[in-house]
Amino acid sequence: FIYDNADDLSIVEEFLPAISCPLHILVTTRRISIDSSKLQHAHTLQLQPLNAHTAVQLLLTLSHHPLTLQQLQQDHPSEYQHALNIVGPQMVDCLPLGIVHTAGLVRRQRGKKTERLKKSWETLEKNRGHLSIEPKNVEEWLHNYHLSGIRTQLVEELHVSSLHDLRSLTDSAIQDSSLTHKEKRDLMDARDDLVHRPVIGPWKMDIDTVYAENSYCGPLLEAASLLPSRDIPVLLLHSYLLAACEEAVDEAKFNAAVHLLTDRSLLSYSEDEETLTVHPLIQQTFQQYIIDKNSKRQVVLFSLSATFVKLLPSVHEVRTLHKLSDGNVMKYSSHLYHVASLILECACESAVSHTAVDLACILAIRLENVDVASSLCSSRLAFDRKNGKKERLIQSLVDVGKVKAMQHKASESNAFCQDAMAMMGDGPVSTETTEEWALLMVDIVSSYWNLAMYAQVEALASKTKAILEAAGLTECYVYAACLNWLALCHSYNGQYANAELVSRAAVRIYNQCVPDDHPDIGTELANLGSYCQHQQKFQDAEEFLVKSLHINRQSLPSQHPTIVASLRMMGSLYIAWGKLDKAEKCLTEALDIIQSAYLTQHQEAAFVMSLMGRCYQKQGKTIDSERLHRQALNLTIDLYGDDHHKTADEYHSLGCCLYLQKRHREAKAALHTALKIKTNVNGREHPSTAWTLYWLSHCYKRTSDYQKSLSLMTEAVEIMKNRLGDNHPDTLTMLEELQSLHMQKERNVES
Repeated sequence: FIYDNADDLSIVEEFLPAISCPLHILVTTRRISIDSSKLQHAHTLQLQPLNAHTAVQLLLTLSHHPLTLQQLQQDHPSEYQHALNIVGPQMVDCLPLGIVHTAGLVRRQRGKKTERLKKSWETLEKNRGHLSIEPKNVEEWLHNYHLSGIRTQLVEELHVSSLHDLRSLTDSAIQDSSLTHKEKRDLMDARDDLVHRPVIGPWKMDIDTVYAENSYCGPLLEAASLLPSRDIPVLLLHSYLLAACEEAVDEAKFNAAVHLLTDRSLLSYSEDEETLTVHPLIQQTFQQYIIDKNSKRQVVLFSLSATFVKLLPSVHEVRTLHKLSDGNVMKYSSHLYHVASLILECACESAVSHTAVDLACILAIRLENVDVASSLCSSRLAFDRKNGKKERLIQSLVDVGKVKAMQHKASESNAFCQDAMAMMGDGPVSTETTEEWALLMVDIVSSYWNLAMYAQVEALASKTKAILEAAGLTECYVYAACLNWLALCHSYNGQYANAELVSRAAVRIYNQCVPDDHPDIGTELANLGSYCQHQQKFQDAEEFLVKSLHINRQSLPSQHPTIVASLRMMGSLYIAWGKLDKAEKCLTEALDIIQSAYLTQHQEAAFVMSLMGRCYQKQGKTIDSERLHRQALNLTIDLYGDDHHKTADEYHSLGCCLYLQKRHREAKAALHTALKIKTNVNGREHPSTAWTLYWLSHCYKRTSDYQKSLSLMTEAVEIMKNRLGDNHPDTLTMLEELQSLHMQKERNVES
């Protein structure tokens, strides 16, 4: 905040804060000395006058003099003396403003540049006698001005008028025929002087004045003070007034209040006039006002909570991934997060405020705003540990566990989930609470899936499914969710046919209990497409994946990670199907979303880069392929660590890439690393482990170690037979390669 050229502090004194505040206020003056006692609440820094040495340096710089100060002193002592005379007490007395004006005179001198200071001093000296009747510096000029009597009552009134009224006030006075030309000129100068100091005009206000001008102005500024200062939706403020005021506030009344505030520069419209920005000083003023009146703050937060609850989908709809495509979700979410943090900070006790906080927490999780979700959910958990009921505390524990899983913090996530399950017990308290209990359990299952704790996922999903069946709840949303997790477990174990059957049952139930465009239907169809792809049912897989992408684009924000996942799965299908152009198109679109939505550190970024690398490899773009595989590997290690199964998958993909470039030694190193991790995490009998054995066998074959190659391929075939059956396409592929190896070995023996 700047008070520029405040030569008379009595003018600006009433505009300075009455109490200490966090604002930075810069007061500049042309006076040599100033009474700093008028700034009694501030930590002032009073600048001392320039010394002669510094003043000459400033004069040389501003006049673009070709010589430095040192050169002037050593080589042109007479020119240096002229400079000292100019800045000395006989002329400008080292005043920076005087030096600025004198530098302009020096620049205009003609002739040799090294004689400009001499000519300037001669010009000033020549007119010195004529100028002696004028004040020799700004201090004297101000003194004469104040004694001249020009500052009439009208001029005094200008100092307490709003900037909005300055020109009209003086224009009407200037038209007064009783004033002389000189008096009119002085009035115009006074007006212009004030107009160029806007900080003095518009901020002469107090809170009582704001409330008195329009009964809606105060509530509007109260709400704006508790929201982010920029881009506040106009509809949000209008809805707030409807919630905060007992009477109906029509659009005309609302617009009149906003117009009054924008006219006073307290609020400002965006270009499209759909959002408003509140001036930071005004925001801080009203924040302090409602903080001082704590009950007032509670009332404002209550009304804001009611506004968000009215404008946004319900907690249940957001928790079940429904209505996230609602335009208000993206428009108001950042404002909701801000208000929710304030509610938790001041421990509001109202049910509506609690609902708003719950909505903010689950919305941040569903939109994958991990940092916001972590902050809000942790704050809510701390609040619920002190004040919350058991049900709220359990939900808080589950949500924090889910956020920790999103952050790949396995031990912390597991600890919160275990605490929640300990409070939940082995089953629901009654039949009426079965569905609610199961929903919490499914949330815990999703955390365990993100942590790659697949045994726990299968055990908890099976247990929850059995409890729902015992209660006769086999056609509800949460039962379909259990089937979804069980299908994923079957897929992880390589049992793709079983996964397909269970997934089809989940889709049928979802279609009965949620709308056709529900994101969970889109997710389940995408999973179903993946199961079909692994069975080489490419046409069925394409049908399911296209439907999934269509639903997700209808029901989710355009840059949601789930849409990236849908595009990535379609890219994977087209690579397996051999349609590389379609694959590249899908994966390029996914990468574009990742870049535009700042998802470059999201797990989907690693998956998409790895698949694009595979696509490039099949297209013969080996350099680009290797680059993307290495980027995907590095990001996966950053996200999951060195001993995660997804890290093993990326080592496996890099090994295959290097093998196809005939860099067999490097390929073996990457594949052995993948095999070690998979053996530790998945077990030696997992289909994923079998594929790494398969590619390692190829590497040893290329280095003519047929015995080792046969051993690895035989082990891979046995795993596939045991897990997928003798007739599975993957098993048949490996059997064919095993037979080829036996024939190759026999030929080598014969030769």
